[in-house]
Amino acid sequence: MGMARRAARATGLAVAIALGACSCSGSNAPAQTPKDVAVAFYKADATGDGKGKCALMTPAYQKVEVGVDSVDHPHPGSGTLADKCAKAAGRHPHGDASTVVAADGDTVNVPANCAHPAGIGVWVWKKQRANDPSPTLEAVRVVKQSDGSWLIEHEADDPDPDKPLTTARLVNELSALSDGEC
Repeated sequence: MGMARRAARATGLAVAIALGACSCSGSNAPAQTPKDVAVAFYKADATGDGKGKCALMTPAYQKVEVGVDSVDHPHPGSGTLADKCAKAAGRHPHGDASTVVAADGDTVNVPANCAHPAGIGVWVWKKQRANDPSPTLEAVRVVKQSDGSWLIEHEADDPDPDKPLTTARLVNELSALSDGEC
């Protein structure tokens, strides 16, 4: 059943892209919804667009990308946090121009915990390269900013792609804490 589900997801990704569901970095249209932001974030990550990826991250998540554990322990080097993030995020593309990214299922409200503010949970499928055998699954927390924009705050660690994509599971994935959080 797992392989059939993955094959169906891969087909769904191809259909989503064919219908224009992919918001890609470099597009003239700004990312407006949590799903749009999540898709644009992974597309920028895949192509090594560090500036585009970091522009879609909260400052707290930019610190994670750079390796800064707090404001009191800044990452060495010159430049703003955004500059350091763009450099770190653009070093190792996780795909190429053939990368396919699509949001899947319903979004869900995810409550705040000691490490992350409340936000919206989004399931995202990505197929990094055209010859990859199956897509990978991501779960992301997207938070609304004071200016009305949405930014990525958190990614869950390797959700199992063979389990059902329920909203309850999405909340659980994004509410689990990593070692050392809090």
